[in-house]
Amino acid sequence: MPTTPQHTWSATRLQPHVFPEDLREIPCAMEPEAVPGATYELARGTVLGIVTATGLWNAYDDGHGDGTEVAVGILPYDISVDDAGHISLTETASQAGAEFGQAGDDVPVVVGGYFRTSELVGLDAAAVADFGRLLYGDVVDGLLKLL
Repeated sequence: MPTTPQHTWSATRLQPHVFPEDLREIPCAMEPEAVPGATYELARGTVLGIVTATGLWNAYDDGHGDGTEVAVGILPYDISVDDAGHISLTETASQAGAEFGQAGDDVPVVVGGYFRTSELVGLDAAAVADFGRLLYGDVVDGLLKLL
């Protein structure tokens, strides 16, 4: 039986390089901004990890020890996250034809597919090892397969 999606994100998004039918996404809540009244932004293609203590997603950083040192997914949209964890498409996305300010409590995160490494933000050799494998090239210019 078909179901209706909870959120429909109309922004320009990161596209798989080949085999779009292999694209897998899951809805994910983002770690809120720690400073009251502030927001942070993440760019389309940002490599993401999961904060162990909260189960919420944030930018991957191999040097951290909070769970985000393990690459788990890729953000397909430019977003901003406020201190309550609300996610909005940023102006960058709206300039590309999206509805500026479109918001929700979660955002789709890519967990499977084939992507150009040149389009990913924060990808390093450790993230490649976490994700799957490079089919060719390197972290700067290659093709990554998320398993």
